Amino acid sequence: MKIEQSKQGLVPKLRFPEFRDAGEWEMGLLGDYLASHPEYGVNAQAVPFSEYLPTYLRITDISDEGDFISDQKTSVDINVTDRNYLKDGDIVIARTGASVGKSYRYKITDGKLVFAGFLIRIRPNSKKVSSIFIHNFLTSKYYWEWVQINSARSGQPGINGNEFASFPVFIPSILEQQKIASCLSSLDDFIAILKKKLETLKLHKSSLMQKLFPAEGESVPRLRFSEFRDAGEWEVKPLGEIGKFSVGGDVARLDFRKEKDAEHPFPIYANGAGEGIYGYSATYLYNEGCVTVSGRGTLGLANARNAKFCAIVRLIVIMPNESVAPIFLEEMINSTTFAIESTGIPQLTMPKISKYRIAFPFLSEQQKIADCLSSINKLIKAQNQKIEALKIYKKGILQQLFPAPKEGER
Repeated sequence: MKIEQSKQGLVPKLRFPEFRDAGEWEMGLLGDYLASHPEYGVNAQAVPFSEYLPTYLRITDISDEGDFISDQKTSVDINVTDRNYLKDGDIVIARTGASVGKSYRYKITDGKLVFAGFLIRIRPNSKKVSSIFIHNFLTSKYYWEWVQINSARSGQPGINGNEFASFPVFIPSILEQQKIASCLSSLDDFIAILKKKLETLKLHKSSLMQKLFPAEGESVPRLRFSEFRDAGEWEVKPLGEIGKFSVGGDVARLDFRKEKDAEHPFPIYANGAGEGIYGYSATYLYNEGCVTVSGRGTLGLANARNAKFCAIVRLIVIMPNESVAPIFLEEMINSTTFAIESTGIPQLTMPKISKYRIAFPFLSEQQKIADCLSSINKLIKAQNQKIEALKIYKKGILQQLFPAPKEGER
């Protein structure tokens, strides 16, 4: 590739050598490159997944990366025709709500899918444009700026089929499209390989945890390190006996800062997750070695904290005694299924969780299990970082492979 020197006209910053003298890209409307006018999906409620019913594709079934989320499949119980099913190369776009503009390109490997009414299908004309090229164009900065402007309406944001058909696009020759599509697809394939490895690591950890921790109602695990095979049964006791319990509270939002400074040195945690903000509250300041459990949001999610922090909202804080390894406690709680209070907003309360009976071995065995699982966690974290780094790299390449027209050219 070479950097395009010209700043005039519709040409990308980054171009493959064989196309450096190919001239400007063609400007047109998205509808000019489609085999048919944008179509709406079926208006029907989703039902529990059944292999005897069509699989339903809704906005919520599309990930932020534009993939089909297959582990939460649902079905639709209506009479459908062949027209309701997606075909290879079809692209669906969310037309309303917070996800407006998000797109998914159908793959045969995702199985037969019927798309829902809050999605709009576009079918690229293969003689004019590459479907993969168009789908990547629909992730560009230029596209998202257009979505933001055109979806700004009173009430819920949205863009209809006619508006998507009038979206201004910039198209090179079919050969250059295919070259760009091939480049970006190779990155997508590499990301998919890394994701598959990540899922394998997660499955390995999950399987290992099922063996390293006793099954419900039992006090001895199926798998034990050799030095502990004759150590006897684990002691079953309520969580409330392994340390002190407390909860986070409300801290004025004005006390928060995006960056750490002398007056706001501690990370703020709410519902188990890091907020990416800092603050200070003497009332809700806790030391490292505590384990937090989310009482709302991702209910029951436990995290061992390795530094001082402030806890807010419905965050349960456990300060374990010296007989409990924090990371072991984190993993043990995360492997436990809690009965959730269903009145009003689903929540897990401190009195409720403190009564749960959990089996504990001696500290030395806890630490051995914690070290084993921590090593897998490090691999999972490293794999996640590789995936995120490659996504950022692809995003940077993508922005250079498509022209960025000036305001007057849009």
